[in-house]
Amino acid sequence: MFGGGGKMRATSCTECNRLRRELLGVLDTVAKLTAAQAEAFRGGEDSMFDRLEEAVDTALREKQRDFVELRRHCEGHG
Repeated sequence: MFGGGGKMRATSCTECNRLRRELLGVLDTVAKLTAAQAEAFRGGEDSMFDRLEEAVDTALREKQRDFVELRRHCEGHG
């Protein structure tokens, strides 16, 4: 999954692929939430912005956890 220079590469490991799909799902969620938060900000919807802020924070923590898990697992492949 991680090659030279920190680049991601394809792998045949089922667990790496599962972890990668999970991370991609979380990244999609972060993108959607931040887009919605930008719209709330543009529209002056303070309460919606605040609710989305909590969701973005949660999603970013999940993204970080998933990324660390993916990296640890895939680095074990050498």
